[in-house]
Amino acid sequence: NQVSSVECLSLIAASVVVTSAAVAPSQGIVLGPSSSRMRKVAIAIVVAAVWAGCLLLTQAKFEDSCMACMCWASTNCSYDREQPCVTHEWGEYCGPFAITFNYWIDGGCRHVDDVDKPSIDCTLPPYYECVGSDNCNQMTVQAYLEKYVTSAHPKADCELYAKTHSGGPWGINQPYALEYWNAVSECCVNITETFGQTESICDTKQAPFKIY
Repeated sequence: NQVSSVECLSLIAASVVVTSAAVAPSQGIVLGPSSSRMRKVAIAIVVAAVWAGCLLLTQAKFEDSCMACMCWASTNCSYDREQPCVTHEWGEYCGPFAITFNYWIDGGCRHVDDVDKPSIDCTLPPYYECVGSDNCNQMTVQAYLEKYVTSAHPKADCELYAKTHSGGPWGINQPYALEYWNAVSECCVNITETFGQTESICDTKQAPFKIY
């Protein structure tokens, strides 16, 4: 069976958090340098295995870990495909990236039967079909961020993509956009440390914003 890209993004991000917790020291215990290195090695092995397995099963090219962490920060990259929407006091949010109806419109009104192309049918029925589909969710987010970030900021970094996803092009300085970015950044740092890199993937240039 094929593993969807959203499921793979979830596994990549979640493996860092779960494995880190599983090998964490008990409260009050301070790890020595050797034990700390072993803990990082254990996390790296598990995450690398998940990452490699996902690539083999999906045949996807995960060029952007930023998007994996955006998915994780939005919903833990987990949602009910039969009932993909959740209603809060401030409105309805749908899919693994917690998008809205207006966000979907700005992303080109993507339809599940032709996600690569924008549509002129921007009505509710195709919207609810789209937010229940992994590929349609991903293409909507990608198109939205290409419209508002990549086209205007060819060297945009993960922070700008994340804040725009949360706050829209005119709300990137809102407190909730910063809070969202902090969650994305924490995930990015965890993945960066797991693979022994010296620079966070959140600090590298992400454009063009592609995941496959």
